[in-house]
This record gives sequence, structure tokens and C-alpha cells, in this order.
Amino acid sequence: MPKGTSRRALSHPINFPTVLEHLPNEILISIFSYFTGIDLVLAFANLNSRFYSLTNQYAYFFDFKSISKTKFDFILAQQQTNRSWKSLQICNNKGETPGQIQYFCKFHSLVDICPQLESLSLLDIQDICKNEDLLVQLLSCTPNLQSLTVKPICATILSQFQLLQLKRLVIHSCRNLVWMIELRQLENLEYTIADVDCTCAAVFAWPLSLKRLQVIFTRHEDLRMLQSSFVHLSQLAVLEIYQNAQIPVSASHTIGEVWQQLISSCFPLLREFRFYFYLRLTSTLKSITQSFSTPFYLFERRWFVRCEKFSEYSTYTSSMDYNAYISLYSLPLLFQPSITMINGFCVTSISSTLPKDLNNDLLYPNQFSNTKNLVLARNPTYLDENFRRNNLTRLTVRDSFASREWMQVLTKLRQLSLTEKAQMSSDSFHYLLDHAPELDTLVIDCNFLQILTDSWTHTGICDHLSKKIRHLKFHSANNARQCFNKHKLSGMLPVFASKCEHLSLSIQSKLDLVILTLKRMKRLHSLHVHMSEKAHLPMTMDWFDEHKTKFNYWSSFLVREDQDYYF
Repeated sequence: MPKGTSRRALSHPINFPTVLEHLPNEILISIFSYFTGIDLVLAFANLNSRFYSLTNQYAYFFDFKSISKTKFDFILAQQQTNRSWKSLQICNNKGETPGQIQYFCKFHSLVDICPQLESLSLLDIQDICKNEDLLVQLLSCTPNLQSLTVKPICATILSQFQLLQLKRLVIHSCRNLVWMIELRQLENLEYTIADVDCTCAAVFAWPLSLKRLQVIFTRHEDLRMLQSSFVHLSQLAVLEIYQNAQIPVSASHTIGEVWQQLISSCFPLLREFRFYFYLRLTSTLKSITQSFSTPFYLFERRWFVRCEKFSEYSTYTSSMDYNAYISLYSLPLLFQPSITMINGFCVTSISSTLPKDLNNDLLYPNQFSNTKNLVLARNPTYLDENFRRNNLTRLTVRDSFASREWMQVLTKLRQLSLTEKAQMSSDSFHYLLDHAPELDTLVIDCNFLQILTDSWTHTGICDHLSKKIRHLKFHSANNARQCFNKHKLSGMLPVFASKCEHLSLSIQSKLDLVILTLKRMKRLHSLHVHMSEKAHLPMTMDWFDEHKTKFNYWSSFLVREDQDYYF
């Protein structure tokens, strides 16, 4: 300590420039490039006028898909004079940011804030995709737009907008893509077939300028239609086609030859071909892989595949191949398939076109390492060794689940969904919670959880829930018995009050129950309330202000859909 300087003096603020402030603008701008626009504004905009000016000039990329309204308003207020935004993502996620897109459009204009916008993402827009005025406001004021992400939407709605300058499009939509032919500059397309509220006929049509195409399909009939629709895409350099469903596609032993013929005749520039198919085995496993073992695949392109044959455990010893199913995929597998299992299945054989020195799970992990989502249609009676090194993060239980051998391998599980028909004992539930250290999301019926916790008195289970669960969703009520009354709420709220940030539940149509919930759940970031009766006193922001809750005009979005309220 320098002479003459007391310890007390050091406790006062230091009023000379910091090392950061001595840095020239060029270095600061380089540092800023490692930050998102949100982090940049929150960290630097309020320091002084110099940093405020810099963040207004060099904050380009803003992703608002999981932000609080307070921070959302602060950033937009700070960025009123910044007209250099290049990327914007806004989202109507009902669990975190309900009504965000409508709110943004009500108070802000893309013309004013984002005249230079190059990338726009509109997520979870199912509740506004038929609001033409809103879509016009979003999509008609972006002359420099090159990248657009829209999920989900009826694709024909986009035909009314001038999007001819687009180079990249990510879309979850129906099967009618006729309008896409006009996107003559589009080079990169990621298309996921989604069930949306429309009656459009299936027409797969593509811009001829495409260089990269990724398609995720679900139905059996989609595959052949897609194959025939690709024939004119002579500019393709990358083709990815993935099946995201557990209804197997029929395939012949010539599947590799069919794709080879298509690629050789139609895609002279193709560098990468990636796929994942779930097939009903109508021939031998060897014949499937042999169709991908031609010189074209192995030497000319060096594209390798793996084929895994499996059966449900109750029948896996059968020698009849037509009772089995296979997963056929290119290597390395980049897609994350979802698996639905009835009794647990056994992988009975694996075949690959990889050279022997490369054919191992360390270099090319199997599909089980890539699977994040597992649906158990029945209690699995067998655990295949392939699942011991799984990376499952989401588990849905449709019926009974009691296999402790299975529960022991769910070490990376983050989301557990127990459907209304799910069955599990308290001991099994406790055992599962013991072996799922990363679990933070629970979807369950309120009465079932009350039974599992022995009316909230099971200390071991309640302690786990209190420490783990940040996202809690109770199934929507079909009758009064499934709703929370004051007695049920008083038992449930203390268990989740310390950690839960996102809550969805059905209550009896009494507003005092909402007040009780808000008073006990101090850490809530979002709340979804389903009112049991159509005739109920509506909740408004004025009502929340009157009761001095944490939800108010300044801190919250509010969206009402009939008997459902999203905050």
C-alpha cells in the first residue's frame, strides 16, 4: 500500500480511466465482434457516452427468443438511433416470450430500426401466421434481406411477399412449395415438413439455383415424391434428406442404386450426400449395404453408410428378416433422430461400408449417440448395450415405466414428460430422480404428481423436485378434478418455489389463486394459466397492477387465447 494511503481511502470509487477505456476504438470494435448484440448493449451501453456511441454503431446481431421484457425494452430504447442491425430473431414462444412479435411490431418498425437487416427469424408464429397485416409489416420492409427463418407457416402465405433477393431460407411448413420456384437467387434451403392448419395439396417444387438442400420428412409417401422432385436441381453441392418419424418406409435392396442413378444423372456438382432413413426390412441387411458398396460410393465419392437391424425385444430372436426394422444412415451422422420404443429393442446386426480401420464408434458414433429424444410406449423389458452410452435429453413415458436398468443410463436427461396414461410407482420415480442429475423440466398430470409425492409429504422426491425443476408443466385440465384449487396449490407451491422459473397449470376460475401463485413463486419468469370455466373474470395488466404483482406493463407480455393466459 502506498505511503499516506489509508485502507479507508481505498474503499472509495476510483475516478480515473480504466485499462479498457484506454484501448483505441479499433481494438474495442474487434472485441465487440465476439459479443451478441444483447450482451454488448447490456454490458457496455451504460458505461459512458463513448461506449454508448460504439454500441449504437457496432451492435449487429440480436436474438430475443428467450429474453425478459424489461431487458427487451431496455435494449430497444438504447438502440433507437442504431440503424445498422444486420440480424434479428424474435419469437412467440408461449413458455418464455408470448406475444413478443406483436409487441415488437406495435411499438417499433423494421424500417426505422433495421433498414440494413440481412437476416430475420420469426419463430413459433402459429398464432399469427394468418395475420396478413402483421406479416406485411415484417416482410415488406426488408429490401436487403438475404436470410429468412419462419416456423411454422402455410408456405403459400409467403407467396404474396417479394422475397426474390433471398439466398437462404429455413422454413417449417406444409407440402405446397410451388411459390418457391420464383426464388431464383435462393442457394440454401432447410425445409421441414410440418403439420400446419391448411388444406394445401402436396407439391414439392424447388428453385433451380439451389446449392444446398436439407429436407426433413415424416410420411411414407413423401420419400418417392421428394426423389422425383429433385431431378432438375443441377446446381446442388449438398443434399441432406432425413426421416423424422417412427413409421418405417418400405425400401428395396436397390435403394443405394436408385440414389446413385439420381445423383449421377442429375447432380454433377454434388459434394456431400447425407441421409437417415427408418426402413421396414424386406430383404437382407447385407443386400442393403451392398447397394452402397459400388465404386461410385466407396472410391469415387468416399461416401460410407451404416445399417443397423433391430427388433422389439419380445420377437428379436426370430430369424425372419421381414419382422425387423433397420436404420440406414450416412456417416458421419449429423441428424438427431427420435426413437419410439415399445418393449425395448435389441440390435441384432450391424453392417457398414466403412473400411475396417475406420469402422468403430469412436470415429463414427452410432445413431444411439445422436438420439436426443426417446418415446417409451411401454415399459422396456430389455436394455440394449448400444444405449449405455446414450446422450438422451428428452424422455416421454406413455404407459408404465419401472426398469431400473434403463433409469441408470439416463444421466443426461433434461426433460421428462409423463403422459396422462403414464404409470409409475413412487419408488421408481424417486429412483429416476436420483439418476437424472441434469433434469430441469417436468411435464405431468397434477393428480399423478400428488400421488407420486404422497400428497407432497415424500421428503426424498420433494427435495429432488425443489432443487432440480426450473420448467414445470401440468397437463391442461379436461374437468374440475384436474384443476388446482386452493388446497392443491398450497401443497404444490412450496415444493417448487425455490427453483421454478416457468410454470403452466390449470386452476379453478378464481383470480385469488393466481395471486397466491405469484406470491409464492418468487423466481417465476413466465406463467401460463388455463381457467377451467369459459365464463370467468378476465385477467388484464390493469388487474395485475392493482394487486401489485411482479407482472405489470413494464415487466411482462400478456397474451390471452380464450381460457388461456400467457405471461
